[in-house]
Amino acid sequence: MRILRSVSLLALASCALAAHAAPHLIDFEGFASFAPVGSAYLASDGVAFDGALVLNTDLGTFSNPPSGTGVATATSAFTMSSVNALTGSVGFYYASSTGATVSVYSGLAGTGSLLGSLALGRTPNPFTQFLSTSLSFAGEAHSVVFTTGFGTAGYDDITFTSASAVPGPVAALPFALMAIRRRKRA
Repeated sequence: MRILRSVSLLALASCALAAHAAPHLIDFEGFASFAPVGSAYLASDGVAFDGALVLNTDLGTFSNPPSGTGVATATSAFTMSSVNALTGSVGFYYASSTGATVSVYSGLAGTGSLLGSLALGRTPNPFTQFLSTSLSFAGEAHSVVFTTGFGTAGYDDITFTSASAVPGPVAALPFALMAIRRRKRA
């Protein structure tokens, strides 16, 4: 009876550990100019980029980014794909001489259902004035597509919240079995 109660309490406690929201900031610092971002943020933030290049302010294309010297751009578009589901909104700073579009999708790499899209206008002082904005969406997203012409739009300080999985009842099963074995031996 005590064993059953112990296992039940352990399972109940593990169920109480639900997925929790984890905030993230991608600032594109620490890259050489024209370096691809790729999977540099995969281990720390659970996201990888396809098509994103970093331009540093020392090139003279962009200046006054909100943090440091790195700004992301691409030849036509770049995609941020997330291992964990993005929830609520994606925030970022941008500077653009022509305007751009940001779209959020339910699947990886810009696939699945379109959850939201935002047309960005030309910034008042292109390349030197970054504007803060965000795109809210319903549901769970796994990718964000940022469109730009090469060097015509730059993005910095991308912020998002992702649902980080916390071990649940299945993860607790080995510990429950170990407790049962110990009780049987005693």
